[in-house]
Amino acid sequence: MTFFFPSPSVYVRYPSQRRVPLIISSPHSGRIYFSDFVENSRVSFGDLQRVEDRYIDLFFDEESSYGATFLSTDFPRSWCDVNRDYRELDPNMFRPALDYEDILISEKVKNGFGVIPRCISQGKSIYTHCLPQDEINFRLSIGWFPYHERLNNLIRQLYNTFGKVFIIDFHSMPPLLFNKKTDFVLGNNHGKSCSSDFVSFIENFLLKNKYQVKINTPYSGGYITKKYGNPDNNIHVIQIEIDRSLYINLSTLKLSSNFIFLKKQINNLIKEIVDFI
Repeated sequence: MTFFFPSPSVYVRYPSQRRVPLIISSPHSGRIYFSDFVENSRVSFGDLQRVEDRYIDLFFDEESSYGATFLSTDFPRSWCDVNRDYRELDPNMFRPALDYEDILISEKVKNGFGVIPRCISQGKSIYTHCLPQDEINFRLSIGWFPYHERLNNLIRQLYNTFGKVFIIDFHSMPPLLFNKKTDFVLGNNHGKSCSSDFVSFIENFLLKNKYQVKINTPYSGGYITKKYGNPDNNIHVIQIEIDRSLYINLSTLKLSSNFIFLKKQINNLIKEIVDFI
């Protein structure tokens, strides 16, 4: 497979003053849709929007990054999911069917959630037809490869300067159906992607602010967490899932009145993390 890089749909915001070895990643908050993608989808536009990590990027602005570097996408995860391996492709989604030797048929792919998703939820397909193979090249070239190229570059730059890097991969989740309400899920690939001290620091901050927290259940981290986390080499990656109902009206998909309050608390968390690292 060959790829090209036509135009940026990935953006990096650097801090205006001092820079610290912290990257804030928001890979699923993109809200710009290609018109042909929406027109050719069998699901409604609202259904596509419901699988975004909607408005996660709005928690972070230049004034509240405290020296962190922010990385995000413009395009939606239902179009290209950069939190998957680029080889996680469903061969039967395309015509002619794929015969590449290096594709990965993971459980995510089998369930419809590969790098080019087939479904927005279990059994709810996006398409009525198969996609042309050229669509792989187009989406990965605009989405997946630029995101990871920039993330790799940021890691290398910060590591060369500070000898350590911390990455917080922010996501949102639907309300979890546990016996007890869960506000945040912290995922560190079951201890493999970042130090336990870093996880405990974030957990203690959230508990102190009266939030309910789970560790690695049901989300232990996706491709970004597993690919880049290397605590033995002082590269620490944690995934943070936020219950969407804390800041979004789930019926209208608009920001709720609690957004400003939660943003202040997330910003306080980032400030304390900067002090921690």
